[in-house]
Amino acid sequence: FAEFYSYVGGDERKALDTYMLYGGMPRLLTLEDEKDKKDYLTSLYSELYVKDIVERNKIKVPEGLRELVRILASGIGSSTNPTRICNTFQSVSQLQITDKTINEYISDIQDAFLIEEALRYDVKGRKYIGTETKYYFCDLGLRNIVLNLRQQEETHIMENVIYNELRMRGYLVDVGLVECWTTDENGKRKRSKLEVDFVVNNGPERVYIQSAFNMP
Repeated sequence: FAEFYSYVGGDERKALDTYMLYGGMPRLLTLEDEKDKKDYLTSLYSELYVKDIVERNKIKVPEGLRELVRILASGIGSSTNPTRICNTFQSVSQLQITDKTINEYISDIQDAFLIEEALRYDVKGRKYIGTETKYYFCDLGLRNIVLNLRQQEETHIMENVIYNELRMRGYLVDVGLVECWTTDENGKRKRSKLEVDFVVNNGPERVYIQSAFNMP
């Protein structure tokens, strides 16, 4: 965003709103009309990203790939796994896709630099937990155009912005998980899992970050 703002200038909050909607692809800075921006992002996604992924990986069901990207775009900031994505596929489309195929598609999408994966990390146990993960889009404009600019939850988009900023600064980024015991209203103890949005590392430096769009 700092690079984006150094070019557009003006009101910082207005610039941030634009960045959170259209992302930071350089050519957007030459476009003034809203329709031109949408058409550019749509063309970029369909003709460059999807077409390249389909041709390079010989994907036989392109619509399955597109549906997967829509599911991931709709769920930024939410933990998921291939089984859960499979269930979502069955509920929102007529396509039948296996866990294995979903894993392959996700790997293909990552190789194209459309998304990145943040693994879940047990803060107390100091180990990775492989059951669930989170995905963030490398450019928010592409994420938003996949959803036709409809799903604009500022809290999740801000989380994606922070993730991208941390990666740009050279950090390795995980999602933190802390297991602890809590007591309910009846005095009964139960195990709970609390989440730290980001556990970031750069060499020996480690920082824990919680993302909040507003703090009323």
